[in-house]
Amino acid sequence: MIDSHAHLDSKDFNRDLKVVIDRALTAGVGGIVNPATSLNSNKKCLEIARMFRGVVFACAGLDPVYAVKEKSWIEEVADHARRNRKEIVGVGEVGLEYKWMPSSAEEQNENFAFFIRLANELGKPVIVHARNAMTEALEILENENAERVVLHYFSGSRTQAREAVRRGYWVSFATNYCFMGDKKVIKEVPLDRMLVETDSPYSSPRKDEPRNEPANLVMLVNTIAKALGSTPEEVGEATERNAREAFRL
Repeated sequence: MIDSHAHLDSKDFNRDLKVVIDRALTAGVGGIVNPATSLNSNKKCLEIARMFRGVVFACAGLDPVYAVKEKSWIEEVADHARRNRKEIVGVGEVGLEYKWMPSSAEEQNENFAFFIRLANELGKPVIVHARNAMTEALEILENENAERVVLHYFSGSRTQAREAVRRGYWVSFATNYCFMGDKKVIKEVPLDRMLVETDSPYSSPRKDEPRNEPANLVMLVNTIAKALGSTPEEVGEATERNAREAFRL
């Protein structure tokens, strides 16, 4: 299994990062993709990937909130991505945050388009954050001719899931699906287009542990397998193949 999206650079893991990674490996998680969110996050993600080479893989990106509030960081992150293009595996997370910042939609759209172009330039997948903005995100991705797309923490409709699959995007489901009653959207995504993620330290599927971590990916894989009438082994193997293809691991 590969956790296609976890924030190991979060301060939540400062004290026990190695323990967390060891626990993930023991659980059967063989790789963890670590998207960046802020200027400092980009540097820290790369440092962690170098510490755990072959297990943790760094990305370069800027959360859409930071991209608006810290405009100067955009070019700095782009320069960082270009300098380290051989080490990063994706551009992200980037995208649209309409839930918390709807008033800056136009500026967010421009920033998102910039990062899509950067991903195309570097030959990397763009890792898309689209909260309350899936329609707009799909439109911008199409307008910018996005070449490789990972829809992180997919929260769109069944119709949007089908459209994403039609375009050849990878659709990533997070551990929040473990406690969601409606699994209809998952059924719209064939296993060869599906990724799995924890979005650690967020979206914990465990009531007894609010901090999420990559080892919990097992719970999501089991949930998806049950929903699809498949086996955890089949889901784990398929989504791992997809992650290796999407990020060229």
